Amino acid sequence: MNRIYFLCGNARTFLSCFDSAYENIISKLFENNNKQNTHILFYLKCDDPGPRGVQYWDFEYDLIDKKKLKQEIERYEKKYKNITFHSKLLDTNEIGDNELLNQVKDRSKYVEGFERDNIFLRALHFNYNIEQCGKIIEEIQKKNNIEFDFFIFIRPDLFFSKCCSNINNYDINKVICSCYSPFTPNKKRATPLYAGCDLLAIIPKKYKDAFFFERMRLIRTNTEHVFKSAEPLYLHTLGSYQRIQIGDFKIKRI
Repeated sequence: MNRIYFLCGNARTFLSCFDSAYENIISKLFENNNKQNTHILFYLKCDDPGPRGVQYWDFEYDLIDKKKLKQEIERYEKKYKNITFHSKLLDTNEIGDNELLNQVKDRSKYVEGFERDNIFLRALHFNYNIEQCGKIIEEIQKKNNIEFDFFIFIRPDLFFSKCCSNINNYDINKVICSCYSPFTPNKKRATPLYAGCDLLAIIPKKYKDAFFFERMRLIRTNTEHVFKSAEPLYLHTLGSYQRIQIGDFKIKRI
């Protein structure tokens, strides 16, 4: 089975996390990893333009030096010789906020948690990033004359402390979405129903289009469905999915 892992988003604490992702996910999910069957894509942005002054989300991150980031990825390539690496490193978002907002068919369909543009834009950029990764992966398949059977999404700032199971222990006829609850260790707010479902996923190839492309298509055409937050929007186009624990991890903030 051919597989590609893709770490997609703002680099943030990526350099402190990737070794744990390799040890607990990449080296454990499948057996017999080699350069032919195991690929990884880094789609990483060096800044962090997320919302500021928003309760529970008001985190500050240092800018990532792109040269240093590239050097560290080159070190990973030398260290982990059983993977074929691909990278796209960006200073910031590939698309401007206004250009992205102009792609939304009907802004009124995004309410409550999405009423503030800065929160809505965070979700839009996330889904646009996923779409861009899908395009790059299609190019990788064509260039390398390979078809991937699985696509594994890992948020770049996840630090893993427990291994995932072997792929045979998951339902390979569904998208497997992560479970994650400790958004706020002091429990000042209730954990949302779908909290953390969009941090880590195992996507069988029959759901490739649904995962990478259908969400932005929906955003560009939607005049019917109402969404109140990022997670229901993320899950809406997945088709058949299951939420279970995939290893154990935390979002590394510092």
